[in-house]
Amino acid sequence: MHQPVAVGSVFSEREATPSDVLSVAMLWNLRPTARESQVLLLICDGYTSKEIAFRLGISFKTVSCHRANLMEKAGVHSSIALFRWALINRFVSFDLEKEKSRLERLDSAKAVGFEIIG
Repeated sequence: MHQPVAVGSVFSEREATPSDVLSVAMLWNLRPTARESQVLLLICDGYTSKEIAFRLGISFKTVSCHRANLMEKAGVHSSIALFRWALINRFVSFDLEKEKSRLERLDSAKAVGFEIIG
């Protein structure tokens, strides 16, 4: 007996295949969890996994797991591609004027010899 297969909102009477199950699972799991969202924001701000772990008070390995989960959900293999996915899906936003101001502050602080932390 064949079980109905849900792909999106369409049902068919054919037998479910592993790719159907994966497709349905992916539809339900594309959104980052609350903690993954925190990690994603920091990744998009350019922080390393070690820096993210320190800022959030969690282990480096936990951050690495969140990063891996995010990359799997996004179907990407690099931080740059993850950033693009986050922008396209509006998990993060980019304010050009705010970013220009931040970069100007960084440049002026470096010119004076200060190191910017956070």
